[in-house]
Amino acid sequence: MTATIETPIASPGNARPDQERAGAAPHPRRWLGLSAILAAILLNLLDSTVVNVAAPAIRADLGGSLAALQWMAAGYTLALAVALLTGGRLGDMFGRKPVLLAGAAGFLAASVACALAWSPESLIGFRVAQGLCAAVMIPQGFGLTRDLFGAKDMGKAFAMLGPVIGLATILGPVVAGLLIDTDLVGTGWRAIFLLNVPVGAYALVVGARVLPAPARTDRSGGLDVTGMLLGGTGMSMLVFPLVQGRDGSPGRWPCSPGPCPSSRCSPPTSCAVPAPGGRRWSG
Repeated sequence: MTATIETPIASPGNARPDQERAGAAPHPRRWLGLSAILAAILLNLLDSTVVNVAAPAIRADLGGSLAALQWMAAGYTLALAVALLTGGRLGDMFGRKPVLLAGAAGFLAASVACALAWSPESLIGFRVAQGLCAAVMIPQGFGLTRDLFGAKDMGKAFAMLGPVIGLATILGPVVAGLLIDTDLVGTGWRAIFLLNVPVGAYALVVGARVLPAPARTDRSGGLDVTGMLLGGTGMSMLVFPLVQGRDGSPGRWPCSPGPCPSSRCSPPTSCAVPAPGGRRWSG
């Protein structure tokens, strides 16, 4: 007596996306496509560190306060953090490849605008634009890497990300210092943003030709614009006093009610505030 056990076979239309990726053959030009993804990641890593090195040269050329210099770095990071989840959702809705290319093109345009900045305020605005474009571009890289490589080579692909990220983080300030010190064609600090042009152009050209087209998209959930605005407002309220709090008024936050009423207080020391238990706090 024999028993027959029937095992249901999933049809291609009912297969889950993770099953499709695991069973799919790797892309024939997957390593070239990975180089385009790494170039896009490199753009973000470079621009998150180079401004700190160029700050003295930027202030000597454009002027501005110390807080303005901090905003040139903090504005980029803040915009990136606020829009990162929304950027990932855009990739789900419209496809990772077109969203990555759109983010890289916007980042490239914002980099050129940073190089042409005429005031600290304009540079801060262009840096925020860079951060928003990076938030659209970066989340697509990891999904595209999984689309390019099969299950066998996926580990090798992700193993390359670590060294690239580490080297870019270390070499970014070094390259920025060399460019400023060399002063190519009189560009000075502006060269640190013009460096993004060849890197971004490579990501755009190679990515457009090699990266796989989106197989399916999911637009059912829409965008959580309210959540992004609330998160951005909360983080801005946290970052603003840390960056702007002491500019032009040593020792006091901008929300301070006024000058210290006691003649015994000397700047930058503020009035002592009674604390529970009889102790006194002084700022």
